[in-house]
Amino acid sequence: MSARLAWAPPRAPSREVPGTSVKPGLALDPSGRSTVHWTSTARSALRPVLLHLRRTGALPDKNGEILMPQWVCTSLLNAVHKVCFPTSQDTPSLRGVLVYHQYGFPQRLDEIAQRCRDRGLFLIENAVNCVFDAPSPYGMGAAGVASIFSLPKMFGTVLGGALTVHDAELKAFCAEYFLEDEPWIGRLSNVARSLADSFPGSGTQRFQELTYALSEYGRRIDPRDLARVTNDLAGGAVASRRGNYRRLLREFGDTPFFQGLESDAVPYLAPLFAPPDFLSRLAARLTACGVETGVYRFDATRNVFEPRFVPCVPLPIHQGLNSDQLGTIIDIVRTEWRSHNGQR
Repeated sequence: MSARLAWAPPRAPSREVPGTSVKPGLALDPSGRSTVHWTSTARSALRPVLLHLRRTGALPDKNGEILMPQWVCTSLLNAVHKVCFPTSQDTPSLRGVLVYHQYGFPQRLDEIAQRCRDRGLFLIENAVNCVFDAPSPYGMGAAGVASIFSLPKMFGTVLGGALTVHDAELKAFCAEYFLEDEPWIGRLSNVARSLADSFPGSGTQRFQELTYALSEYGRRIDPRDLARVTNDLAGGAVASRRGNYRRLLREFGDTPFFQGLESDAVPYLAPLFAPPDFLSRLAARLTACGVETGVYRFDATRNVFEPRFVPCVPLPIHQGLNSDQLGTIIDIVRTEWRSHNGQR
């Protein structure tokens, strides 16, 4: 049961859903107004945006500063560092901002976008924890020059990313950029995936990790990964994720666990807020029961310029959880909360 209770959706083989006609791009841009490019990873989606900003002078050189959240993953940080200078501090030298909708909950885009306009900064959305089936009332996925997505965060894919482009000049740049390709990268990735599937050992897994390091330069998504996204959407992945999240909100409406979170989100994880001593015990109990989690930090202000981090235990709500499995998580949380409050 532990594997199915993990954070990410299970990467099961793709299964066709008969009689469906799904346009996966609408899950990233429900308005249909942006240009969607399917890429090998989120890093490969961000790369053309940064290259365009270098070409136009918005980033003068590799010392051009871009504000990024403190919790961004190392691989994305390294990708940015090859083109410009990532920083977690707001300085007068900033050229732009990369906002991160942590766990799929919106940053304060109105405030951030206005500050960017006032200071002449570009804005990029890191929407790797996001998916939509309707335009977001918070402007997520449509702010700034572009938004980047990571498909394995939300779907049962091995790799895959996407770039939605909102800026006219960037659209023109990407139209040429994505015509080019390094086909040897794709071939090497296919060999690595085939070896890892056929001979699941430490050596082949390591080889696959090495090819992942090259994915930043691979511009196109593997058709198998896009097929998995399409099938997940046709199978109701977004509705299942939303339903699981809302069930948690209903079950714990009498607690402080999810105060301040939007009820209409379709998140990657559901951050549970509570006193630190309770969070530590809860994380240990969930981990012992096969749920991959821990005590993490969530930006309560939702503002990359002025973050305020509070402790939380993220709970899985992905579409791979069935009702009984989510019920098990709910029972564990409820039992631990009663114990914390001295109740039987």
